[in-house]
Amino acid sequence: MEMIDHGPADQVAEEIYEAIARGYLASYRLRDAWRCLDMWLQWRPNAPQARMMRAYVYDQLDQVPAAIEDYRVAVERLPASREAHLKLAELLFRQGAVNEADSHYRACLAADAGDAEALVGAARCALSHENLAEARRCVEAALALHPESKQRADALTERGRLLLAEGKPGEAVEALTEAVQLAPAEIPIHRVLAAALTRVGQADRAKFHYDRAAEIEAKYNRVGEIQRALIEKPKDAQLRCEAGKILIEQGLTAKGVGWLRTALECDPNHGQTHELLAECYANAGNQSLAAQHRLLAAKSAERTEAPTSDTGP
Repeated sequence: MEMIDHGPADQVAEEIYEAIARGYLASYRLRDAWRCLDMWLQWRPNAPQARMMRAYVYDQLDQVPAAIEDYRVAVERLPASREAHLKLAELLFRQGAVNEADSHYRACLAADAGDAEALVGAARCALSHENLAEARRCVEAALALHPESKQRADALTERGRLLLAEGKPGEAVEALTEAVQLAPAEIPIHRVLAAALTRVGQADRAKFHYDRAAEIEAKYNRVGEIQRALIEKPKDAQLRCEAGKILIEQGLTAKGVGWLRTALECDPNHGQTHELLAECYANAGNQSLAAQHRLLAAKSAERTEAPTSDTGP
């Protein structure tokens, strides 16, 4: 910030703003990130990277219309940006603007017909318009690319929706069962699988997946609450530890560990965080790091339990 105050070259100033904003986002300091991005955009109102980063902040804070506006500006400034098109399409679809969302998926496919994520998005839009033939074409094209687990799960979810629309609930259950195994923390998969199981008369299994979807949604909502609470209390290690624990329990270990690391930045002696990190590293086979965190957790417990001296009046 001192360099910016002394008027560096424009390119250097943009690099500084971006580095600072990314640092704040990496430590889940959304208010500080927003302030940095606001300063950047006061200077360069249409800077596409700043718009995209601020859109992410708005989305995290459930300010979706503001996020959409920023992504739109980013797409206008960077029409070849795959990331900008996909992020904008996702938010537009969530808001019910299916035609506009589809146009951005199609822009990605015009640049790369083998874009699995864009194919799945286009399939989702086609299903919304009950264009089953186009939905099937896009889904099968995505699956033929042998995408990584998350994208395969998304494609199988759309295949499941398609099979339900075609009146084939048994086949839908098969596709969705594989999808939920690949991405067990994805709410939509559980809900569609529950609907398919209901259609084939498996009420108990359906109830399990409906309940699991509700449970995951409640957990994610709590993480959202924590993010908003950290705007006022950015150095609250306990809140950060809680968010990390939730994400790890949902199978999102890398994100959860990221949250735990920021908890230790706020309080290096936070015992529960050390315990959780020890468990994560042990599960990953890194016994050396696990032992370090177990030792730090034990030392934290000793400090907590140590009696205070009472010298009397």
